Amino acid sequence: MSLLISALAARCVPFAFLATMTLLGASGNPVLEVSQTRTISGSPAAVWAVIGEFCDIRRWHRQARACALFHDEGQIVRSIDLRDIGTVVEVQLDRDEDAMTYSYTLVRSPWPVKQYRASLTVTPMGQGTVVVWRATFRLNDACDEGAVARIEDLFRSGLADVAREVTR
Repeated sequence: MSLLISALAARCVPFAFLATMTLLGASGNPVLEVSQTRTISGSPAAVWAVIGEFCDIRRWHRQARACALFHDEGQIVRSIDLRDIGTVVEVQLDRDEDAMTYSYTLVRSPWPVKQYRASLTVTPMGQGTVVVWRATFRLNDACDEGAVARIEDLFRSGLADVAREVTR
């Protein structure tokens, strides 16, 4: 398996992305992980009040122009119009109000990814709060490392926007 990682790294993936790769079995593209963490001055309750509802992303992420929430066969679904990206449709998988976390999966997006699962988690840390936005996925094309960078940028800018919104 290390030969496969080396070959993939040499052909397609910059070294920085190699640290986030994990192979699940010998077949298929590797599972990738994007994770961004941000410490925010504010209580966990204040942060959760900003980001806790599934469609609140339109309130705190500058790239989210609009978010529509609907129910489909018992599932909570959001459709987000992201500036310069396109429309993303996601289904909420889990939600825990007490733990201040939810997870979701992509149904449709402009990114060349599959098996995408993400979570947003708020936890106390000293006098502040830590927010972690994490996703795992496989690329449709093993050589499209640009998708990883685009998702990292979306998460990084989103968490900066959360910090701005909470400290207003």
